[in-house]
This record gives sequence, structure tokens and C-alpha cells, in this order.
Amino acid sequence: GIATATGVHLVPRVGFKWLPQAWSAQVDRLADAFTGAFLLGVAWYGVVFVLASKQSGVLAAVINVSAWPIQTVIPLGFASAALRYFAFAAWPGLRPVPPEYQE
Repeated sequence: GIATATGVHLVPRVGFKWLPQAWSAQVDRLADAFTGAFLLGVAWYGVVFVLASKQSGVLAAVINVSAWPIQTVIPLGFASAALRYFAFAAWPGLRPVPPEYQE
């Protein structure tokens, strides 16, 4: 979530020059919408995982409490990132400016 908000996540540069530069804004919006949909799918599987954990009664190691309340951050984190990408697709001005170089 922090990397998404600040624009510092790793981005593979494969295919970046395949399309005309003039299409950049539309391609970015499409990529943000696709990424949001993908992350919603991952969040759904996170919900399935947490529900299975709750049903089976898995305990967190060492602290010996139910693991599922702790695991709820998994789907929440992915859903939060998905909503951020949908916002980037709807309002491109919200998208953080990528750094000039990747560390």
C-alpha cells in the first residue's frame, strides 16, 4: 500500500516503448484499472483464506490465539490497494509521479 501511494514500487520496463508516447495517458489508465481488478481478485482469495483459517480454528504460533483476526489485514491490504488503483484510473491526477530512477 505504501509503495502504491508513493509510486516507488518496482515496475518491469518490458514493452514500455511498444506503443506510441501519445497513448501513454490512456494506457496508464487502462493499466491502473486492470491492476485494480487484479488486486480485487487477490483480495477475494485473501477472504477465502481467512474464512478457511477461521473455520479450521488455526492458532497463531507462539501467542496461541486465533489467527484469522490477524490475517484479516491480508484482504484489507489488497482491497485498499485496488481502490487506490481504481482512483488512479478515474482521476489520473492522483497518481504519484514516479521517481526519475529506481533504486
